[in-house]
Amino acid sequence: MSIDLPASKEKKPGFRPGVCVKNGKLYAFSQVRVIVVRGWPEISAWTRTWRRPGWSRLRPKIDFREGLIESVRSPHRFWPHLRMGPPFEIEEHPGHAITIDQKKLRESFVGEQRTVLNYFANVPPKVGDAIAPFCSRQWHLHAMASRCAGALDLIMSNPALAFCLASCWVFADSPSRYAMHLARRLIRSRRRKICAALGFPEIESSYSVLSKIPAPECCIPRLWTIRDVLKDPEWRKTLSHLPSLNMAVMQFVGNRLMLRRATPRLLHELSENPHYCLGTEMCAVMKLQKKLGEPGNERFHSTKQFFRLHEELLERSHRLDKSQVAYRDFPEPPIPGSENVVPLKNTDQLYDEGQDQNNCAMSYADDIAGGGIYLYRVLQPERATLSIVPGENGRWQIGQLLRAHNKPVSDSTYQGVAQWLSNAH
Repeated sequence: MSIDLPASKEKKPGFRPGVCVKNGKLYAFSQVRVIVVRGWPEISAWTRTWRRPGWSRLRPKIDFREGLIESVRSPHRFWPHLRMGPPFEIEEHPGHAITIDQKKLRESFVGEQRTVLNYFANVPPKVGDAIAPFCSRQWHLHAMASRCAGALDLIMSNPALAFCLASCWVFADSPSRYAMHLARRLIRSRRRKICAALGFPEIESSYSVLSKIPAPECCIPRLWTIRDVLKDPEWRKTLSHLPSLNMAVMQFVGNRLMLRRATPRLLHELSENPHYCLGTEMCAVMKLQKKLGEPGNERFHSTKQFFRLHEELLERSHRLDKSQVAYRDFPEPPIPGSENVVPLKNTDQLYDEGQDQNNCAMSYADDIAGGGIYLYRVLQPERATLSIVPGENGRWQIGQLLRAHNKPVSDSTYQGVAQWLSNAH
């Protein structure tokens, strides 16, 4: 007589995810990778995977103010920083009970944040305050501030130039392993010499233009574009006369397709009105003009002209859609709707949404039919249009969530929709 014994649980290969401090170093584990960080003032980091035991140096992604950490791999290192951790804060909402798993997830996440924050608590306050506004490559700036005398003064006086110098191998023809040697040598030079070494024109106006870029707007692709734009005397003169290169201006100057549609007059208006963020609307205008078969060569002299054209294109697009697009039902929504988040299940509902919200929702009809996206009508906490798209892990995630005229929603609306989407999975 044989007895069947319960099979023992197989141990999953890899590491147990988490964050801890041991022997004065910070350890951050994922399922397949471990990052070891030595903190201030001898900032350095190493990584290895569970398959390959050899250690290699790296520059991790760390948000020193929020206590968030992850590794950076080369295919993504030039793109703006995306905030780490859960895609949303788990909050209490009427009618949305937090599950035990969600509660454990939140407690674990908060505990890891606290560990990271405590570990970097010895960073000098002046350094932390100067680097905190940057949305990406904080590690690079901290490393430069700790190893290069005079780096803090440069970060405070010209955030964009300091950002470029901290990643000097990206702009200069120099191997990344010699980055700190190059930064130490350049930081003692005249400011225009630093600009020249990083590929910017060796003139005072280069330094002046870079000094107008706020820290949150610094990212590699935009600064690459700025560098090329400064080589044009006319654009260099225009940018030198702008009061600031705020987010509204950088959306145009940092994008070649959008820059060719701008005029100095428009950029000057945007520099004095930072609440004008036309990036989403500009993409919509270019998409609508392509749809309507227009060349789209006109340049914008004012925001008034821009919004007028946007309204005209939307109205013509709606008329075209109504006359050419036959009625059809869409596939069943991947996420069921709720009282306040209603799926748009056919072309008539999609058309009405575009009319009500003054957006180009109707242009997504083919994409919805193909299963690559789905649109919803959001009623509460405020009226908005939601699009969800498949994420890398196969779970649906928020694509866009905008009010009428493609204006951003409030934080409470975004969190509420994110909570609804999480509960639906």
